[in-house]
Amino acid sequence: MSLQLQPKSNVNLILLDGSPTQLMVSTEQFREKYQANDEKVQHVEALVTFLMQFVPINYQKIKAELLAIGEQDLRVQRAAEIFVESGGPKSDPKDIAMAAEAFFRKVKMMHSYRFHKKFDGNALLIRAEEFIVKNNDVQLPHDYGVSDSITGKCETHVMSGNHKTFLLNNLEKVSELINSHI
Repeated sequence: MSLQLQPKSNVNLILLDGSPTQLMVSTEQFREKYQANDEKVQHVEALVTFLMQFVPINYQKIKAELLAIGEQDLRVQRAAEIFVESGGPKSDPKDIAMAAEAFFRKVKMMHSYRFHKKFDGNALLIRAEEFIVKNNDVQLPHDYGVSDSITGKCETHVMSGNHKTFLLNNLEKVSELINSHI
């Protein structure tokens, strides 16, 4: 998106605990960890991950239930029902189904994305201290590989916490960094 906006205006590239390289590595680690090697298993894992972000579920039970459903549309519909049944935020099940399917497509896109052109400029990366998926076999660079996808420098700041908590734990500092960069 930054590459699309760049010709039209002065664009500041600010990344919050992510980069194309980091997202690709994380989704690949996730695929390997859960042996999600075919489209159906990948779809089910994405739906279960989506649900786990919002509602308490039994991972094994829900995974088995969704794997037993052959059609992708019916799996998404069932995931939306599980969301509602498990006490998720009040929403129309059709909206939940659309969000769950969008989550799957986003994860799939992140896994296959490779940059073909560098961003012309500098970047600010504010990242969490803890990695999304921990794997001692794969070492991501300190800047999540951002410096490889830009022509300028990557200013990197590491905040305490994980992907879900680093903003909450460091709200004032993150706000200062962003404001000083725009």
